[in-house]
Amino acid sequence: MVSSSPPSTPHVKSPPKLADLPLAISDMGSKSYYGFIILLDVLNATTKSGLSQQVTFFMPSDQLLAESRISPDRLEEFVLGHTIPEPLVYGELQNVPSGTLVPSLMKNQLLRISSIRRRVFVNNAQIVAPNVCKSATIKCHGINAVIGRNNEIASAVPDTDDQGSDSDP
Repeated sequence: MVSSSPPSTPHVKSPPKLADLPLAISDMGSKSYYGFIILLDVLNATTKSGLSQQVTFFMPSDQLLAESRISPDRLEEFVLGHTIPEPLVYGELQNVPSGTLVPSLMKNQLLRISSIRRRVFVNNAQIVAPNVCKSATIKCHGINAVIGRNNEIASAVPDTDDQGSDSDP
């Protein structure tokens, strides 16, 4: 007997999409991080995205992104290199011991978190717009530079934790 139902096809599981991404994108737009929104939209539309359900994004300004000239084949590497797999608000980043290395979502790329006079740096970039995203699972912070690779860490940020009296960014 011949079956009239179509042959079954194996289910291909795509990576989970970030459920709170629309809320985070709205928060990013309210602070004019449109370039990073475009990068996330393009990356989220692909099936190869390595984004997990809980992340922290470190977002360069639109001008910095324009100056970076990110090639399409490096888009995923760029976004994942500006992302860590845990949602951390600014206060939590301030409390990380200065000089701590944390993994980015980019394979084999660590980011150094440093606190200097109550300011927080991620490699060579200072967080200048903390707590942009209000989602419980996605946190994001504006930064003043494109995050450098590991070889730029040592020269960009001193490895000391000076808790001076300067105010937050």
